[in-house]
Amino acid sequence: MEASNSAHHLPDAAPPFRPPLPHSPSDFRSPGKPFAPQRGSGSVRAPFFTRMSVIAAVRKGNQIVIAADTQDNFGDLRPPSDNHQAMKLRAFGGAVVGSSGWALYDDIFAHFLGKRRAPALKDRAAIFDFFVRFWKALKRDYPFVNDQPGKESETPFANLDASFLVASPGGIFLVSSNMSVSEFRQYYAIGSGGDYAIGAMHALYETEKNPAVLADKAVQAAMAYDASCGGLVMTRTVKFGR
Repeated sequence: MEASNSAHHLPDAAPPFRPPLPHSPSDFRSPGKPFAPQRGSGSVRAPFFTRMSVIAAVRKGNQIVIAADTQDNFGDLRPPSDNHQAMKLRAFGGAVVGSSGWALYDDIFAHFLGKRRAPALKDRAAIFDFFVRFWKALKRDYPFVNDQPGKESETPFANLDASFLVASPGGIFLVSSNMSVSEFRQYYAIGSGGDYAIGAMHALYETEKNPAVLADKAVQAAMAYDASCGGLVMTRTVKFGR
């Protein structure tokens, strides 16, 4: 039999499989949610997980350094750092608070704190009390804030749809989206790049003695591997035990 020289037409290749991203306490992504406007023009549409960030905090001795990237994502638009820098760290109550979530929290926090004296965020109880008061103010004073972001979040508890990392004289504290407060003795990170930052700090913690270098390298690692993190590295220092 003669071999056929006719070309075989193969079906079009299927698009590459992209596995889902891992979930963590710092991950508030919600696959399947409708798109919603991000900060800026309402014509720019972005996924439900608006500000994808990295905030990292590390303690060495009596110093805590908290660091963050400065990139904001307006949908698929990512302005260069010489045109726009997001300020993701805010100092109040003797502490520095980093936020990963809706960028609108920057404006709400500024407005909320401008009307009252911030309490000292010295320990887990004080931080929890502050966020309880903040939640009450969200419901009372900011009517544009939705009750809950979606059915999968319908639990007995509140949902801030964001997470916060607090560096205070009392230590490093994670405030999850349901307002639970967790303390970390050495380091932690939040945001879409949080896992990369935690990995970097875990690998370097025993050998690197300078907490500022550790925090910087953690954020740099997240910026290198997470497309939603970028810009510059912003750092702040808090004295532990003061």
